[in-house]
Amino acid sequence: MNPLQSPSRRQLLLTAAAAGALPMFGAHPSAAQATGKTAAMNALYGVFAQENFKAAPEFATNLGVDVGPLADLKHRVSDVSLKGAADA
Repeated sequence: MNPLQSPSRRQLLLTAAAAGALPMFGAHPSAAQATGKTAAMNALYGVFAQENFKAAPEFATNLGVDVGPLADLKHRVSDVSLKGAADA
């Protein structure tokens, strides 16, 4: 994406999902205390974030969560070539 263009709806959703998943990675101290519906939502956001990180590993690197089980994402990048865009 050109930095001067507005972000696409997909990029906004991916960013929102990644931000929502931060508590799952210990970024917020109250995440461990979540129970009931809050815990279920945190788990759902975690699933969304995992899928988004695998689809666009740069998000994991930008957020600094490419450690532990996500460490292999450090060495992956999305295909932003013309061919990659055409295949997507």
